[in-house]
Amino acid sequence: MNELVNTKAMDTVKIADEVVATIAGITALEVENITLNAGGGLLSKKTSAKGVKVESKEDGLHLYMNATVKYGCKIHIVAQTLQQRVRKAVEDMTGLNVVSVNVNVTNIIEEELPAETHKENNDE
Repeated sequence: MNELVNTKAMDTVKIADEVVATIAGITALEVENITLNAGGGLLSKKTSAKGVKVESKEDGLHLYMNATVKYGCKIHIVAQTLQQRVRKAVEDMTGLNVVSVNVNVTNIIEEELPAETHKENNDE
């Protein structure tokens, strides 16, 4: 569980790792040509958090994601886009420091990814 502490008022907000994983997973599904996978299957919005592992360390959050990409895309560009968007979304929504977003491309497929796994174009 991650905490944000207001030292002036001694207020605390706790954000569960599952919340961070859900934010990262949903954001990942919005990147074209890539989707998360876990346990051998592609993920949808309802299951997107299963494709993200969150580690809370003293220096901040470390996120680990397994992904499948579409054949023919520029894998490094798609992965970088995923990293940038996930980092921004998690930091903007939680106020927590994201130290790393680690993408492990574990599969490549020739056919189109299912429509519910991505929405927007990437920045190729």
